[in-house]
Amino acid sequence: MSVDFGKLALEEAVKKGASYADVRISEILNENLTAKNGEPETISFSQLKGFGVRVIVDGAWGFAGSVDITKEEVKRCVNLAVKIAKASAMLKKRSVVLVEEKAYREKYATSFQKDPFGVPLEEKLKVLVEVSRFLKEFSPLVHVSYAHYRGYRENKLFMSSEGAEIHQQITWCGGGISAIAVKGSEVQVRSYPSAFRGDFATCGYEFFESLALMDHVKNVGEELVKLFDAEKCPSGEMDLILRGDQLALQIHESCGHPTELDRVLGTEADYAGTSFLTPE
Repeated sequence: MSVDFGKLALEEAVKKGASYADVRISEILNENLTAKNGEPETISFSQLKGFGVRVIVDGAWGFAGSVDITKEEVKRCVNLAVKIAKASAMLKKRSVVLVEEKAYREKYATSFQKDPFGVPLEEKLKVLVEVSRFLKEFSPLVHVSYAHYRGYRENKLFMSSEGAEIHQQITWCGGGISAIAVKGSEVQVRSYPSAFRGDFATCGYEFFESLALMDHVKNVGEELVKLFDAEKCPSGEMDLILRGDQLALQIHESCGHPTELDRVLGTEADYAGTSFLTPE
């Protein structure tokens, strides 16, 4: 990722009076594949680009961003960020003061054995199609079966007027299977290795292969059918042992969302509710 646009943004910001400025340039590759009942359903590949500029002018923050990475747009966004900062400065209660921090010049990239974006599309689809077909054919009660794969990569560049320059490449991939069974008016769902389309890790394609989806089709099918005759979970207060993935989700919901500052300040409230925390 070229640093020329980053340098241009910082030079323009300082020229227009910014005491501090930074820029983030991001490029995202996203591949989504889904097979349903033994047939390809979704084949999606997207590439997104964009940048954001932050400045401190007259002791206040200003920000602007765009998906159009050109010299003209960089200059326009810097100018807009400076205008926003100057407008914010008119209402500030105190000036922004940043802590002292050394300027890092680093590079980081996710390590992997197999590049997810280097594996042929046909190879990935073949796995999904076969797995979803076998899962669909496991029982006449199975009405719909899915197999999912997703590959993701983000290249990000961070530069600041203090001299920082950080290149980062994050790669992750994964997937999973799920099925829906119907018996009379009752519907059951079972998945592997977890819900939310499977399991994912900051690794290469080798992680998706390690999930061994085909090896778990029989188990998923059997558990799915057994759910129709399973006893209901007991109710009441009791101790539970949570598996790692469920525990992570619990922490995310119970601790992650409540500590979002906009939710704490009362300016964010959706289906997840408000927060039990206060600014104090």
